Amino acid sequence: MIIRPEKEEDYLPIELAYSLAQLYPLMKPDGGLTFSMLMKISVLDDLFDTVPLGPPPAFFKVMKKTIQPYARLFGVTPYDSKSKPN
Repeated sequence: MIIRPEKEEDYLPIELAYSLAQLYPLMKPDGGLTFSMLMKISVLDDLFDTVPLGPPPAFFKVMKKTIQPYARLFGVTPYDSKSKPN
């Protein structure tokens, strides 16, 4: 079965869906942006164009670019096997 929205603009971009699947396991029930989520968002970089509530978008973009090399040094990758669907 294939489900299609009535309007083209109602589609969820595959990049966003992929990024969310990588971030959901890192989320805590009490909410908020954690450091592990920030590191994952920094390596997803262009796939994840959403900005969390709080920091201005320009500041968040600079923060992602600054953290990205350190996240890669700690072994954070865009794909994590624990996010693999069953």
